[in-house]
Amino acid sequence: MELDFRTVTLVGMATALLFSVLGVMVARGRHTCPGFDYWTLANLCASLALLLIALSGILPDAVASIGGNSLAVAASALTLEGTRRFQGETRVWWPGPAAGVLTLAVICYFQFAVDDLNSRISILSLYLGVSAFLAARQLFHVIRPSYGLSVGFTASVLGLFSVTQFARAAYVSSQPRMTELFSPSPVFAVLMVGTVLGIIAWSFGFFLINHDHMMEHLKEAQSRAANADKVKSEFLANASHEIRTPMNGVLGLTELLLDTPLDRTQREYVETVRDSGVALLEIINELLDISKIEAGKLDLTEAAFDPREMVEKTVNLLNWKAQSKGLKLVWNVDPQVPRSLVGDAGRLRQVLTNLAGNAIKFSSYGEVAIRVAADAAGLRFSVTDTGPGISKAEQTRLFGRFEQMSNGRQNGTGLGLAISKELAQRMGGRIGVISESGRGSTFWFTAALKPAALIDHNSQFMQPYEPLIDHNSRLN
Repeated sequence: MELDFRTVTLVGMATALLFSVLGVMVARGRHTCPGFDYWTLANLCASLALLLIALSGILPDAVASIGGNSLAVAASALTLEGTRRFQGETRVWWPGPAAGVLTLAVICYFQFAVDDLNSRISILSLYLGVSAFLAARQLFHVIRPSYGLSVGFTASVLGLFSVTQFARAAYVSSQPRMTELFSPSPVFAVLMVGTVLGIIAWSFGFFLINHDHMMEHLKEAQSRAANADKVKSEFLANASHEIRTPMNGVLGLTELLLDTPLDRTQREYVETVRDSGVALLEIINELLDISKIEAGKLDLTEAAFDPREMVEKTVNLLNWKAQSKGLKLVWNVDPQVPRSLVGDAGRLRQVLTNLAGNAIKFSSYGEVAIRVAADAAGLRFSVTDTGPGISKAEQTRLFGRFEQMSNGRQNGTGLGLAISKELAQRMGGRIGVISESGRGSTFWFTAALKPAALIDHNSQFMQPYEPLIDHNSRLN
């Protein structure tokens, strides 16, 4: 069965045209590697060249020959120029276009002045072979680990294509005068198929190179983003720390000023300064904590503490806020809770203060109840209020960073609950909320805490627990 050269050429044309269309879509939709535009245009020229070659004998010989040869020369020049762009060159290498123009001039001579098909094929093959060899050489010079497979494959394909073109030039030069392009010669058929496959293969290789470029670009962008995020977190931590120090001084002097004789107006002004300073200090502390979390530098301490004393101190701190709003602040610690546990009392108090502070902030009447009970993993803390409640939709985003409630309840930075969630998880627990609109809310969190080791037999931790105060009392 004779090989149909025309069909092979048309199939190659369709495939190269498909790569051209895909290349245009990729180039328009995303960042591409240097030279990819040249390669896409080269694929388009190669596909059109194969089309004109396949139509040889159907179209006028001058149109098919000159048009196909011109497009083939253009495809080779663009491929070479694309590899130079990929290598980092920015200027056009003038010998390439000059050699292409000279090649076309010689082909035209053997087309119109001397009708010699063998010479036309040989001259075009030599130009294509030299161009492919130079392009392969350029690519071999830029092979690196991130581009090893794609660039190596494409360079090898161009090298084989170059060998095929040199072999075709040598074979055609040794043959008797040809009168038809698609002569039934097995050797010429193999060389023609090699040309078509080479165009298809290097088109695929260019997409592989572009893919590797995209991956490398993405990794570099991720690295830059990570470095920028690290610098941002470090700056935020340092700035928050530096701001907190003078802020504590301002609050300290404000408290001293309130202890001096002041008239009513002056006292109101100073109290406003104090309250604003406390609010600002809370924001600074939240920013400092979130920056530590992002930097992975939020460490927990392990020390023995009395959970009842921790809760009592928290209540004493918040009691004045509750009183100023006419609220009752209730707390209770279950008798089964051990007197001494090991954990980070400061971070537990921070989470409890945040939840209780929010409950007081959003409640306008009634009471806020703090309860502590023994849990399978350690302790379970809960804070119940008589506030407006939280809808199911808002509960889904409640513990996200910078999330704030609607209905006029935008207060603070939106970081408090996110930090509390992170702290609860770091302490081996969880955090959640039970609420309905108009029926108040119960925020809870757990912490994996263990009883302290009983080292000193005379230690207070060995003595039977006697409550300091009635745990069911209300601090009003």
